[in-house]
Amino acid sequence: MRTDCLTSLLLGCVLWMTCIGMVSGADREKITITYNGNTAKVSKVKDKDISVTCNGAKVVVESQVTGKEIEYVLKGSSSNGSFELNGKYKATVTLDGLNLKTDEGAAINLKCGKRMKLHINKGTENTLEDGTDTLHKACVHTKGHLEIGGGGKLTLTGHAKNVISAKEYLQVKASTGDIIIRSSTGSALNTDSYMLIDGGNMDINMSSVDKRALKSDSTMTINGGTIKIVMTGNGGKGIKCDGDLVVNGGTLDIKTTGSYVSERPFGFGGFPGFGDGEMPDFGGFPFGEMSDSTGFRGFPFGEMPEGGFPDFGGFPFGERSDSAGFRGFPRFGERPDSAGFRGFPRFGEMSDSAGFRGFPRFGERPDSAGFGGFGGFPFGEMPEGGFPDFGGFPGFGGFPGFGGFGGGGERIQVSDSVLNILFGDEKEERHGGFAKRKYDGSAKGIRVAGKVTVNGGDIRIETSSDGAEGLEGKQGITINGGKIYVKAQDDGLNSSQPIIFNDGDVFVWSLGNDAIDSNYPRQGGIVIHGGKVVACSQVGSPEEAFDCDFTPMEITGGIVFGMGGAMGGGGTTPLVDEKTQCTASLNGLPCPVGKTIVCVDSKGKELFSFVIPFSMRSSNSVLSLPQFTKGQTYSVKIKEPDILIKDFTFDDVIAK
Repeated sequence: MRTDCLTSLLLGCVLWMTCIGMVSGADREKITITYNGNTAKVSKVKDKDISVTCNGAKVVVESQVTGKEIEYVLKGSSSNGSFELNGKYKATVTLDGLNLKTDEGAAINLKCGKRMKLHINKGTENTLEDGTDTLHKACVHTKGHLEIGGGGKLTLTGHAKNVISAKEYLQVKASTGDIIIRSSTGSALNTDSYMLIDGGNMDINMSSVDKRALKSDSTMTINGGTIKIVMTGNGGKGIKCDGDLVVNGGTLDIKTTGSYVSERPFGFGGFPGFGDGEMPDFGGFPFGEMSDSTGFRGFPFGEMPEGGFPDFGGFPFGERSDSAGFRGFPRFGERPDSAGFRGFPRFGEMSDSAGFRGFPRFGERPDSAGFGGFGGFPFGEMPEGGFPDFGGFPGFGGFPGFGGFGGGGERIQVSDSVLNILFGDEKEERHGGFAKRKYDGSAKGIRVAGKVTVNGGDIRIETSSDGAEGLEGKQGITINGGKIYVKAQDDGLNSSQPIIFNDGDVFVWSLGNDAIDSNYPRQGGIVIHGGKVVACSQVGSPEEAFDCDFTPMEITGGIVFGMGGAMGGGGTTPLVDEKTQCTASLNGLPCPVGKTIVCVDSKGKELFSFVIPFSMRSSNSVLSLPQFTKGQTYSVKIKEPDILIKDFTFDDVIAK
């Protein structure tokens, strides 16, 4: 009896809720607007607080309605029509087989500051194109929040500064179908607030100059969907986010083919910039013109900006009592004598007349004739982008003594006959070189002013022009999962803060700079706790697979492999402590393109393999595997043909 009563009560509640829903649905007004060439037909408007006017096919709605949502259904076709909504309450605009083009202004302009739904009816194809006057904000613009959904197809062609723009948040729902965006003048999706992408299949192709496919003035979260972005315009960026970016899922494919907007000489504040010669001249370093074989003739660039080198806090030049050094720059042009450099007080004292002893905190050299190397920057924050991209100092022979670079141990010695088998007559292909220019408006795959966190999803990024980085997160990058592939002309991954890997499958390939580059000025710039991280820098020394600005990286777990050049005598190696996973420093590793490098244990069991993407006759490589154990011996080989390159034993956590 009780069961029957309970069942009846539940059925009654269901019927009551259904009736309420039916009443609510019936009470919700739907206004249909059908476009037909130069005219538009509006269905009967029931609510006296709504007025609709048509000027040809240009429709304007004035709504004073509050407390209930109105749905506007747009259908038909017009090459000179538009839709504008002025209101005080949230509304839905449904596209039901609409082909709408206008000669000026936005195709759809929603001037209501509340939540607006743009619903694309399933099974329909819709097109929107705004006017070419470019004075309006977007092809589809809303003053409030914009939620896009519905399983249909929408193609947009934009001529303004944006294609879709929202003053408040912008959401692409999981129910969204296909969205195709083309523009030669603006960004694709833009919001002055946060952006949330839960689904949809977006195909974005932009030839706009210095614009973005997805742009958020706040945070951005990608939970799902498929996003394909091609940016062919100079300075184009796939994603630009002024807050944090979080990727939890979905597929993201970004390709930039455009160049930079402009370029200028690269310099540190007062430095006038690098010249175009093979050797960096810092605006006029006469490296080859010395009064003797040990001294330095000075900086013949005449007057410098007042204050000297502002980025370095100025040089309060010191005194030298001998006649062999440089006497300083009293106003960058006056030379107290003709002998040479007098030194930089606050930068260290010079104790002999043979040469330059270096800068404190920059490392030590046992001899007094050469430069002491760099061991850390005492200047505070580095300029944007970190240390300049020194693509090669002819004749310098490297920078010994870099703090945190570990020295690398003895280089792998490979006979000429083996090198001939591996490489034959093949020439190494190098891209880029010494980055003597500063690029304004450079193309980028993803540029985030905040922090980047990847928890899942599939991300693929390719860039191809000078200065074009793959993924930049100014406030840090944390990879917790997902699959990431980056092939960039400039840095693959770059941050001013730590780059941390906890999990995921990551492959980063830089053609002309560092693969993974953290400009964090303290220890912990690159930290790997787990996952698989493979980093390759093709340009050669001093660009590296892992660059953490003169500090050691941290490896406590995961599969790690890097190939590239080195800033010092050897590539970056991890800290030596009890938490560090055993890591092999393989300096001088020959890497022939297309061949497979393998690592095996003492019993011949294969632990790691990698198909080499480009040739490098002498790579500064690092390999760290969870299977590595102290006291055990391992071997690195090149397959096809099977050639042993090196055996190494872990007497400590670092094998050299």
